[in-house]
Amino acid sequence: MYDASISGPQWVGLIGIGGLLWATGVMVIRYFHQILFGSQSRQVLSYVAAFPLNYVSLVMSERLLGLRPDQRLLSTAIIGTTALFLDGTAMMWVPELYENPSLNRIKSPLAMRFSRQGAAWLLWTFGAAFAMALYTHLN
Repeated sequence: MYDASISGPQWVGLIGIGGLLWATGVMVIRYFHQILFGSQSRQVLSYVAAFPLNYVSLVMSERLLGLRPDQRLLSTAIIGTTALFLDGTAMMWVPELYENPSLNRIKSPLAMRFSRQGAAWLLWTFGAAFAMALYTHLN
């Protein structure tokens, strides 16, 4: 088995990717909430879609940063930890970041509902990434 350690530039790249993926998730929640959470079936599909989207993101990150598949668990941990810190910070101090501005202006209960559903979806997505990386690592 290879040494799974990550170099300094790879760390920086993975932290950047974690931030970028989190920001992308926030924008998807903010502007495409109706597509993701507009019905029960859309909610289920958005959760199921997390797996292939995560896989593509992880493989692209590996190729971009010159990582090996045996480094996937560690690289996923770096990406996910970055995203989770950003998510927790934003949810605490700027929760309106997740809300569509047009819904937020009218103080719609819908804005809060979509915000909560989006936050849950974002957590699920990063949990799915960790699960896939752990599965790959163990097999």
